Amino acid sequence: MLDATPADIRALAPIVKAVLDTGSLCVIGNEDKVRAESGLFGEVKNLFNN
Repeated sequence: MLDATPADIRALAPIVKAVLDTGSLCVIGNEDKVRAESGLFGEVKNLFNN
């Protein structure tokens, strides 16, 4: 993330748009805080420690 250039971020636009068009929501953050607010989400998955 820290090495991303504006061009790198712009290149992701089609992927981000496709996800937004599905009505999906992705939140990345502190696991404890996300789980504490899990009622806001239809599903909570840990994507990094499967």
